[in-house]
Amino acid sequence: MTPAPAPEKEVGAAGPLIGLVSAASFGLMTVLARLAYDGGSEPFTVTAIRAVVGVLAILAVTPVFRQGLAVPRQAMPTLFAIMLCRFAASISIMTAIYFIPVSLAVLLLYTYPLMVAGASSAINRTPLGWKRWAAFAVAFAGLALTLGPALDGIDWRGVALALFTAVNIAAMLIISATAIRQTNVMTISFHTNLWAVPLFFIALAISGEFVLPTVDSGWVGLVGACLFYCIAVLTQFAAVHFVGPIRTAMLFNAEPPITIVAAVLILGESLTPMQYVGGALVIGALVASSRTTRPA
Repeated sequence: MTPAPAPEKEVGAAGPLIGLVSAASFGLMTVLARLAYDGGSEPFTVTAIRAVVGVLAILAVTPVFRQGLAVPRQAMPTLFAIMLCRFAASISIMTAIYFIPVSLAVLLLYTYPLMVAGASSAINRTPLGWKRWAAFAVAFAGLALTLGPALDGIDWRGVALALFTAVNIAAMLIISATAIRQTNVMTISFHTNLWAVPLFFIALAISGEFVLPTVDSGWVGLVGACLFYCIAVLTQFAAVHFVGPIRTAMLFNAEPPITIVAAVLILGESLTPMQYVGGALVIGALVASSRTTRPA
C-alpha cells in the first residue's frame, strides 16, 4: 500500500524560498513563452523543445549532486503517474486558452491549492484549521482581483479544461510527496520529463506544426522559457520535500502576481489599481500561511 503524504513539518526559510523560486520560474517561463509565440513560434513547438531541454539539463547537473538516476522498482508507478499528470496539465491548459480568456483559465487553474489542501487533509485525516482555510480564502480572493477575468460569453469547454489542469497539478503535488520518499528529486524530474517527451512529440505531430521563432526576441523567449522551466521543475519537487504539498501549493499562489509583473516589464502590459490590491492580498496570505506550520 502506498504511504500517505507525511504531515507538514517545521522548516527554516530555505523551504519556502525554494517554493517561491519555483513559482517565479514558472511565471517567467510563461511570459517568455508568450514572447516566443509573438516571435513566430507556437505552443506545441515550445512545449516539446522545453521537455527535451529539461531532460538534458537534469543530465548535466546530476553529477554535481552525485545522485544516480536509476528508478527503484517501487517508485515506477508513482513516477509514471506524475508524468501523466504533468503531460495532461501542459496540454489541457494550452487548449483551454483557445476557448476562454487566459486570465480566467489561470484563475480556474489556481483552484488547485484548495484541491491539494482538501485532499491532503482527507488522506492524513487531519483538519486544516480555520487559519489555513482563511489564508487560502484570502489568496483566492486576491487571485480573483489580480487576474480580473471577463465572465461574458464563457465557453464551458475552456472552463472544463482549466479545471482539469488544476486537478492534474494538485494530483502531481500530492503524489510527488510519496515519490520523494521513494527516490531523489533528480530521478523524479529526469524520468517524468523523459517519459513525457514522446507524448509531447506525438501531440506536436497531431497538431501538424513545428514552428521556430523567426526574430531575435522570439529566440530569447524560447531559450528563456526552457531555462526557467528547468529551474522550476527542480525546485518544485524540492519544495514538496521541504515544506510538503499543502504549503508548496500555497506558495505557488505567488506565480500569478509574478507573471503579471514580468509581463509589465517584458511584454509592456499594464496593471490596474485593482490588480495591485489583489497582488497584495496574495502576498499577505503567503506570509500568513508561512507562519502556520501546523493546522491551527
